[in-house]
Amino acid sequence: MKLYFYATCPYSNAVRILTKHCISNIKEIQISSRSMFLNLNIDKLPALYNETNYYYDVWPIIIYLKENHAKYIIDIFFRQIDQMNFASSLNELYIDIYYLYLAHDVRLYGKTPLISLNSASNKLQNYLKKYNSFLKGKYYLFNQELSVCDILLFSFISSYEYFNIINWRDYNFLFEWYLRCKSLKELNFILQSEIDNYPPLSPLYKLDYRI
Repeated sequence: MKLYFYATCPYSNAVRILTKHCISNIKEIQISSRSMFLNLNIDKLPALYNETNYYYDVWPIIIYLKENHAKYIIDIFFRQIDQMNFASSLNELYIDIYYLYLAHDVRLYGKTPLISLNSASNKLQNYLKKYNSFLKGKYYLFNQELSVCDILLFSFISSYEYFNIINWRDYNFLFEWYLRCKSLKELNFILQSEIDNYPPLSPLYKLDYRI
């Protein structure tokens, strides 16, 4: 079984974390260029191939994992969570903010962001404030157990951290949560993947924390 992903893509990284929990023989293939992506003849990333069919994007892949590989594990991640509302919130954030870190990577994409950097940056700050307030007094987002929401949010935050666009001094509760997630080997392996010829801009990105 193969999983195609792009480094720093939040949805790719969320799927990488979940598949690592569920499938022992998964082969990860990092897409490093547009031409490589086009030559594979796949629709979009992340893409999971089970030698018969392709499954694209987070939710179709999660449904496939739940039905065919690890229902118990996936159920644990989804316990007591209105995951679709949370996912919609993150998706709204992703659609706009994607262009913020896309702008930091013009050497690969060679095009101008579709929205202004100021607009994207302001929206990102508003979302970070929201999650920072929500995490006050909490260990993980909803309880003492890691959930799919933590995995999704960690995948997003680590993507922005790669490009060093978060001022952590303004988000102490979110930062504590991020370091807590970052200390877990089940999550932090995604931080080892880099964009070709473009190492992480944040000096904190690969530092090993134990909380």
